[in-house]
Amino acid sequence: PPPPVPPPPAPPSLSPSPPPTPPPSTLHILLPLYIYPQAVPGPGGTLNCSSSEWLAVADAGPGVTTIINPSSGPVNATTSAEGPAYMACMRVLRDAGVRMLGYVPTKESFEESPGFWVQTDFRDASEVDAMVALWAAEPFGSLLEGIFLDEASNMWSHNSFNTSDEHVAYYRARFASVRSARPGWTVAANSGSPPYYSMLDAATGGADLIVAFEQNATKWDPAWPALGSYPRPKCLDLIRTDARSQGAHPPGPWCPYCYNWDGVDAVVSAAAGGSSGSAFGALVYAANNGAGAVPAQAAAAGFSYIYVTDAPFESPWSALPSYWCDLLSAAGLPPSSSCPPLVSVATSAAWLASRSAESASAATAGSLVSYDPPAGTAGSWWRDRAYAYDQAAAAVALLLHGDAQLQPTVEAILQGVSAALVWEQDASIAAAPFYWDVTSGAASATRFTGAHAWVNYAFALFELLTGSREHAATLDALCGWLAARYDNSTDKECFVGGANVAWCSTEHHIDIYFALSLSAWLRRSDALDSLARAAAAALVGPLWHAGEARFNQGLGDSSSALDCQTWGALFLLGHNATTGAAAAMPASERGERAASALAYMHSTFYAKQQAPATGRLARGYAPYEAPPGQTKAVWGEGSYGAVLAFERSASHEAAEADLLAGVAPLSLASGAVLYAANETVVNGEGATFFDWPSVASTAWRVLASAPFASIFWNESAYAEVNGTGMPTYTAAPTAQPPPPSLSPSPPPAPPPPVPPPPVPSPAWRRRGAHRCSRPLLPKAALSAEWPVLFEGRLEGGDQRE
Repeated sequence: PPPPVPPPPAPPSLSPSPPPTPPPSTLHILLPLYIYPQAVPGPGGTLNCSSSEWLAVADAGPGVTTIINPSSGPVNATTSAEGPAYMACMRVLRDAGVRMLGYVPTKESFEESPGFWVQTDFRDASEVDAMVALWAAEPFGSLLEGIFLDEASNMWSHNSFNTSDEHVAYYRARFASVRSARPGWTVAANSGSPPYYSMLDAATGGADLIVAFEQNATKWDPAWPALGSYPRPKCLDLIRTDARSQGAHPPGPWCPYCYNWDGVDAVVSAAAGGSSGSAFGALVYAANNGAGAVPAQAAAAGFSYIYVTDAPFESPWSALPSYWCDLLSAAGLPPSSSCPPLVSVATSAAWLASRSAESASAATAGSLVSYDPPAGTAGSWWRDRAYAYDQAAAAVALLLHGDAQLQPTVEAILQGVSAALVWEQDASIAAAPFYWDVTSGAASATRFTGAHAWVNYAFALFELLTGSREHAATLDALCGWLAARYDNSTDKECFVGGANVAWCSTEHHIDIYFALSLSAWLRRSDALDSLARAAAAALVGPLWHAGEARFNQGLGDSSSALDCQTWGALFLLGHNATTGAAAAMPASERGERAASALAYMHSTFYAKQQAPATGRLARGYAPYEAPPGQTKAVWGEGSYGAVLAFERSASHEAAEADLLAGVAPLSLASGAVLYAANETVVNGEGATFFDWPSVASTAWRVLASAPFASIFWNESAYAEVNGTGMPTYTAAPTAQPPPPSLSPSPPPAPPPPVPPPPVPSPAWRRRGAHRCSRPLLPKAALSAEWPVLFEGRLEGGDQRE
């Protein structure tokens, strides 16, 4: 049957995002530690474990159970070459409280193809018991806490050889052999899929632990991670009983086993209800995007042991996962001493505020210095530049972060930007320079439409959220410059990239759309609304690559860039259902386009890169496609943009959780976020992405996790923010005196001050009572002053944190 049509995307809720569900505290890591240890001579002829992987496991402590496998089974600790190193590192694990199980195979098999083994019969019982005895003897016996019997039979083994009763009898006997070899030892068996029910229940001779899943991550839940073609099948689409009726089971360890579903119902029910008498475990490999929701799903299915790795099918247990620290956190285990502590979003917001205090020029006081390069970096100008886009992104992020104590920082940023604007045509139009020097006050002569549109949006959002018209004339002047960038010639019908620029950028059109649509709503301006619709028409028309189901980089430019896909998805998902480009495109099609753009983004830009500043591997997205042989940079700013896009797309919740964990290594203890994980030349043009603390990257981290991030680029939020809507201003406001100009020419004479706007209703008067003196109110006053947006939603502190 044809794939189901995805439902229309629901408009994002304005409620603060609920706190993430804490991982279960009963999960343990079951780690196949098939990594040869290393040891170096110590004092008195001893050996000291020097293997970084083994030491990292030891740091994780008692929440980890390891499977020790020197050579597809045990070796002689004294006569084998690897024996001494194993003993040295196993003692380190024991002293750290890490449990260890000795590996024993139980089947005869052959390798049909690389990595794929076919079982043909039971391994001779005497051979298996001899391996158990070797593990039980000293010096291994006192270090181990049990045996891991691999290749155990599953529910369907009798389809190939022997009967089900013979399979159960064989393993029951092996379980008894382990328990007699070392009383008190744990018996673990790996069936890799649902076992015979009669192999369960340790109290009656069954296994203490059964591994009921050993598979690729895509078999865990075919819809996880939902980054492929849209739509992807769900577990309930695949599971069928013998009667061929549709099954229904949540994502997790039972999903790939569709045939004979009735035969494993008892195992599933016993695991979920904790009544099997045995613990369950799962080993998930090739999970390239992180642990995601697997630990929580495993716990919900009744599993007590879990391991997730990005190692491939061919050698899944030969190295620790690149996200080892994140896996420990996802399983609810205490932080390892070798893993740096997580940095809170509040710390990142505070770092942004601290950058505002570093401006040395009175004319641009409040501007944020965009980068913090290390001492000795060539080019002192890096330490003095404030980029317009960075200022706007920080103001937007801090506004939606919702902390009233940071409101002065937002106002200082906007004042600094106002001081840097270049005023034209008797102060009726204002242009945002690409950047300015915070020490000298000198501004760049370059004006890019995208950066200008972000500044425009920041001023509009400030007016929307605070009700203050302090910057009303500035906002109108910014809109005037933006409107002048529209080229309505028949070969374009788009917004050009800046003053004296001919090209039209997809990314700029997204910025322009939301800047003008919000400004149009605030001013009830048909002219601005028409311009916003023109930007939207370009985005759903010539800027969309229909053949590859993604956004182009610009008009006539079919190359791609990360922000075009992530911001493009936010554009498609951020429309009001009855206005803007939505009027020309069904909601279902917008949902399909957003999902396909994100799928293309993941397949094209996904990257892993070591972050020397934090000593951890970062997982995220590169800004551009990398030429063959070139390293992909994990870009902080763009990766957090992907986090927000995933959050808006309901089918990508697991991917959002993965990405948040993956980009965490970009955050320093100060709260700053690196611009890139490591210094990287990108897009083949010599542009360098530095691994420096960055205002833009930090702002996007704050924005992606802000309690009120759902207001960002969301047309549905405009009216809901103030309940009955903002007031309609019938007369165009008179331009207020511009701030000091940074251009060489003297500023124009100041026009008369703007009269206060009319107050349309008592309700508006009450909401606006404090808008001039205290635009953001203390939490205690929020429910009274902003009843629609805030009522009852900040009780008990910052819920998102």
